[in-house]
Amino acid sequence: MKLPAKVQTAVDVLTAFDVHPNLVVPLTYRLYLKRHPDTPPPLWGASRGYRLFLDGNICFASFIMVMMGFAYVLYQNNADNIIGALFNPVTQLIVWTVITLVSWASISATRDNYKRENANLGLPAWENFHANWRPDAPYVQTRADPRRYWLASLKGEPVALRAFVVGELAFVVLAFLMPNKASLIAEVVSIVYLILCMIAYQKAEQGKLMPEAARGRNMWFIQNGFWMGFLLAALTFNMVIPVLGWQFKTSASLMLIGLICVLLHIMDRFRFEQNRNLSSRIEKSEQDKQIAEMRVQALKAQIEPHFIFNTLAHLKALIREDARAAEAMADDLSDFLRASTHALGASRVTLTEEGALATSYLDLVKRRMGGRLSGDVRIDDDAALAQLPPWMILTLVENAVKHGIEPKSGAGRIDVTATRLNDAGSARLRITVCDDGVGFGAAQSGGSGVGLANVRERLQSLYGEAASLTLRANTPSGVVAEITMPYETAGEK
Repeated sequence: MKLPAKVQTAVDVLTAFDVHPNLVVPLTYRLYLKRHPDTPPPLWGASRGYRLFLDGNICFASFIMVMMGFAYVLYQNNADNIIGALFNPVTQLIVWTVITLVSWASISATRDNYKRENANLGLPAWENFHANWRPDAPYVQTRADPRRYWLASLKGEPVALRAFVVGELAFVVLAFLMPNKASLIAEVVSIVYLILCMIAYQKAEQGKLMPEAARGRNMWFIQNGFWMGFLLAALTFNMVIPVLGWQFKTSASLMLIGLICVLLHIMDRFRFEQNRNLSSRIEKSEQDKQIAEMRVQALKAQIEPHFIFNTLAHLKALIREDARAAEAMADDLSDFLRASTHALGASRVTLTEEGALATSYLDLVKRRMGGRLSGDVRIDDDAALAQLPPWMILTLVENAVKHGIEPKSGAGRIDVTATRLNDAGSARLRITVCDDGVGFGAAQSGGSGVGLANVRERLQSLYGEAASLTLRANTPSGVVAEITMPYETAGEK
């Protein structure tokens, strides 16, 4: 099933941060999208209708599984009337009780999982999500702070390791001095330690940091290391002593509680590693973004002189032919350079500003070509505030003049249009520069020079696969250059 553009964008962006696509768009969500294509993914809370749909699917699956289980049990016991037994009131009471418990547990776990992932990433509201969104780096770094993970912080701590050894020795001494009571004491200790682990795990969930003072931290390491060593020795005795035939009361509950404590430690460690890895990926993403911006600035440094030098060359030629026209053109050039000052140092400009620069440039070229060129710049009102890298439109217009209109013997026209596209809730910007010049193959260059190469590379550096520049033939002659890119405003950069 083809996903809506914005949902696919969410999959592409979050996959880069190790969020599995099935968590963004599970099967139930894909099925629901067929009828309700504007529903946000479950990580954003989806919609009440989807949640009811999901709950219904879980309940239905639970019903089928429980009924199949009962049917199998009845079949194994050679029941004469399996259908009648299945729909017996007592059986149905048991079935629906089990279904309720299983469904409630599944639904709660599913929702908690979505909420947890949303919190881990610090996702914005669905309407504010876009292709260039990145998790908030300071927020994720806070979640990756080792002091937040009370159980995971024990790994490799020298103080905790020494206390661990002392705890093991303490139980060994207790086991040999009091073999009949050591197991009972270990059970009590295990319950106390389980409570301690649960409290520590909950503190990590709430974001509470470990004590900063060395004394408080060391006390935490010492007591945890001691109880862990004590319980590990007790568990070892539970497994080894019965085999050797020694007199020592074993305990199944101690094994269970010890396993739960170990799981809590593993889960806390997993959360810490997950957030630390996410923090590292975000840091790398920011570095890549800075490198991309540096490359863009380098590419701009090639584009800007390219335009200025061409204009000055035209002005020099005009001075020899018509001094008054050259003076008027110099005034136009001065106005243009004054208007473009902001764009020279900016990483983004509005479409209105870029359109004004393109208009100024066309006015300069119209004056130079003595009326042989006509054209217009039209920007839709709902696209005027869109943000884009500067000099994009100018480069395409200049390319159309140089390779399309100038080689043409007669008059020519260049039209620039910019519109906002809404594709299944995902807004995109489309910019077209259309000329009726000589077209492909007739000019000295095939349209693959420095200008177009720079535009493509800037789009690739800033937007990746989300943006493109395409060229196609115009009718009856000329070329249409079209840029499609994410629609962004000042608050979405």
